[in-house]
Amino acid sequence: MNKYASNVLLSIVIPTKNRQKYALAAVESVLKMNARDGEVEVIIRDCSDDDTLCDLLKNRFLDEGRYQYIYDSSKPSMTKNWDLAFSEASGMYVCGIGDDDAVLNNILDVTKYMVQNNIDCMRQPITTFMWPDVTKSNFQNSMLSFSKFFDGNFECVDLVKNYSSQIKRCGFGYTAGLPNVYHTIIKKAILDKHRSIAGHYLDGTSLDAYASFAYARYVKSMFYVNYPFSIHGICPSSNSSSNLKEDRNKLKLHYKDFTKVYQDKCLPNIMSSEVSVTESMLCALNATSQTAKKLEIDYSVLYGRCAAIEPRLLLPLFKQYRNIKNECSTDIDFIISYIRFSRERFVRVLINFFSRALVKISDSLYFLLFRKLGSQIKFREKDIGAASDRLSNFLLDNKIFLNTEDLFDSRDLH
Repeated sequence: MNKYASNVLLSIVIPTKNRQKYALAAVESVLKMNARDGEVEVIIRDCSDDDTLCDLLKNRFLDEGRYQYIYDSSKPSMTKNWDLAFSEASGMYVCGIGDDDAVLNNILDVTKYMVQNNIDCMRQPITTFMWPDVTKSNFQNSMLSFSKFFDGNFECVDLVKNYSSQIKRCGFGYTAGLPNVYHTIIKKAILDKHRSIAGHYLDGTSLDAYASFAYARYVKSMFYVNYPFSIHGICPSSNSSSNLKEDRNKLKLHYKDFTKVYQDKCLPNIMSSEVSVTESMLCALNATSQTAKKLEIDYSVLYGRCAAIEPRLLLPLFKQYRNIKNECSTDIDFIISYIRFSRERFVRVLINFFSRALVKISDSLYFLLFRKLGSQIKFREKDIGAASDRLSNFLLDNKIFLNTEDLFDSRDLH
């Protein structure tokens, strides 16, 4: 048991399964922070095939009292493991990260500012690190990618507007405009309130999609800070890696972990990450007594996206869509959605093709052109620890800190 459990400011929650090497790096990113006793705790909930991670943690972090390790041999689903992990957290605020992710030292600065201003939830721009050997092509491997427009400013998020607009879009877009527990700092009391009503913290096959639509019902103040406090890692065995490679077999294995998957006649008869988002959103609407909002869903977004990814299923998906569509959508909407997502997918494939070719010619030229023409800065690093150091130094060198005056101005307006 964590000896600081009575007065923890921030709990970093790290559920893990069979990714010991990556989990060690994730834990290390927390424990190397400049935190005073009792400010931070790490909850590691391990449902791997064995508990070898326990000894690895003991050997790496001798006499370290800030982490709590729990091993579960019952093989829970990913969502259930995350749900149980949050039940162990004792912090005023919590932030969940994957076992291939990392946090930056500045996450404590953000959390303390949230305490001072009674902020319920804080989101950030997505920063990614592709672990080595994520893809067969080497142009993305070991790649740290982050925005070149960081400024530390705050923006008050219009939750009511985003909640409605993203329900209409079948849940897509939740990663920016709604609260969460994944790479998001949020009050633990909000999670506890939801569990007292629903009986759990998380549900659905996409836990972060569920969290967004569930916790949006309780969060009163949410801000977006243009400043990273964690890194999304993508390792070879992650769901994100499977999505990048469009590995449907691995995505099906993700569903097999679940003893019960929410069924709805409005969902396409396929197992994919796209369907998982909408399925989890519907779970959250049920859990928060918001079933009337289902009438606002434009299913052409989901079906068009699925058809763009699985063109061979275009006609069956169109037929199913016609049977379930509501007043929010038409046949034309499906066609428009299909064309739009097909075009976006084609553009991504084209960009990756030319990027791969450019890297083969000159790696340094690729980075130079991307920095000049794109919206991101990219570096190659050996692991996520080096990537964290690179990003932290970039923020320091460019004097990018929290712009707290902007937050006060925003709060005066809302």
